[in-house]
Amino acid sequence: MATPQYTQPSSIAASIAAQPSNAHPLQPPEAAPPPPAPAAQGTDFSLVGWSPMTRVSPENVPAGTPGLRVLSMQGSWRPLIQSAKDLLSQPLSIADRLVATTYHILALTKLRMYGAAWDELRTLGDLDDAKYLVDGQSMVPFALRYLAAELPHRLGQSQATLDALYTLLQRCRDEIAACEASQTPETPTTSSQSASSWVRRRELVLYTLMTHHMQNNDFGVTLQWLEWLLQQHPADVMILSQ
Repeated sequence: MATPQYTQPSSIAASIAAQPSNAHPLQPPEAAPPPPAPAAQGTDFSLVGWSPMTRVSPENVPAGTPGLRVLSMQGSWRPLIQSAKDLLSQPLSIADRLVATTYHILALTKLRMYGAAWDELRTLGDLDDAKYLVDGQSMVPFALRYLAAELPHRLGQSQATLDALYTLLQRCRDEIAACEASQTPETPTTSSQSASSWVRRRELVLYTLMTHHMQNNDFGVTLQWLEWLLQQHPADVMILSQ
């Protein structure tokens, strides 16, 4: 089976939308804006020079995908839709195009424009198509796969969402196994970080599955997943509070 950890949907999507399934983090802007207000210890806004204490107008966000991230972090969904459209009208790499599309679909979903979000998703076709591979690695952001799994539920197809989430859960398990198998003395940190990232994704998917099972009154399945989680994280107060 698999593991989970849940955060607010907007925070999740904002933090992982920029991460393709295997790689490609967001690049910093060409020129960073003035230093932001001091952030809380452990908080890193260096990617875009953004501070939670300052609301950035759509005209002043960094160019490219970092600007989309700023808009999503502050919940500016309508400006995000327009900015994503503008960016997608320009020549982009495969990875950046997928990241921009992910933000576009996220914004449409947050505004409950589920039909439009689904139509945008369908233009991409099969997310496992070879055209989305670069050097053998998928450039599809995990957040895009997550949104693709969740959208059917928003359109009244709950079973399709459950099926897609279990498929995504299996992908996470496979990636974790691959990371652990590829760990070598020369690259212990890199492999460990990749595995940890996939564990967090696996936990997100599992918590989402539990939510859907609860909504469907599948309490037995939900309890089985909770028991599994407690076995994996016996001291986790978040799980104990469920």
